[in-house]
Amino acid sequence: MVRRRDEMDIYKNIEGSTNPRVTLYVGKGLMRGTVEEMMDGLYCDTTEDLRKVKTLLSYKFIDGAVFQVSQRRPRDAPYRFAGIKWFAAKAPLGPLIADRDMLNYEVMGQVMDEHGNEFAFHSYQSIERPEWPADNMKGIKRAHTSSCYLYRQHSPEYVECFFQGDFFARRKVMQQVSDYAMALL
Repeated sequence: MVRRRDEMDIYKNIEGSTNPRVTLYVGKGLMRGTVEEMMDGLYCDTTEDLRKVKTLLSYKFIDGAVFQVSQRRPRDAPYRFAGIKWFAAKAPLGPLIADRDMLNYEVMGQVMDEHGNEFAFHSYQSIERPEWPADNMKGIKRAHTSSCYLYRQHSPEYVECFFQGDFFARRKVMQQVSDYAMALL
């Protein structure tokens, strides 16, 4: 286990991946609230909303923008989103490590399993785009990651959460930073 935070456990894959610079993570547990509250708290389809959400969720937020939107939420699917987002944040270890930015294709929505159980999901994948090049800002390095979160109402007061993700570390010290950063989720 990398860390336990409230009722969430975060684990690192001890076997590793086929690439020694990639660390796989899984997490599971309960969070107080409703699925609707979770998804509304994560949803942002404008730069202004992204900045508000990231500021509320991460005190180390530097800046961010919504670059492209493929899908916005219609009335009948309030969590649906697909698009490209960028944000930068201070590194967890301060001046020892360069700050990080991420350029992600992000998808949010709802699905129902064959038993009629409703799940909300939030997934993102790092991408490269020539119009938004990596490492072009002084003191900021591009992070490469992918994650998928699943949310299900566990009880009236709690949401069950599961996530799986990976983080690509450029150097050995970044591996330790990624462990710390994932534990802060």
